[in-house]
Amino acid sequence: MDYFGSFGPTPGEALSVLEPVLRTALQAHEKGEYEAYTEIITEELRAKISKENFLKAHKEIAPQLGEFQSLRFLGSLNKEPDPLLVFSASYSATIDDILIRVAFKNETEPPKIKWLWIE
Repeated sequence: MDYFGSFGPTPGEALSVLEPVLRTALQAHEKGEYEAYTEIITEELRAKISKENFLKAHKEIAPQLGEFQSLRFLGSLNKEPDPLLVFSASYSATIDDILIRVAFKNETEPPKIKWLWIE
């Protein structure tokens, strides 16, 4: 069963709220925009990601991925009490699909990312 926490009564409504936040995070990561990234993450996550480490990850990963092209929702899980969404993304510099897992802190307005994994 899909779980979207407090972000919408239906999958479509929840995704219309959460997917733009994820796209903003991916764009910030692609462009190395730390300030834009920190605006949409929780304070707990911000405390774990320094600007230096963010920019280092950007310099190492962004060239391997290239430009963001598309995002496809795969499913969501309940990671009590927060929703964990799983996506497949495509980027211009790789033929492989990229797995993206994003946890949103439940009951945040606007939605805040609690954790983001790009594999």
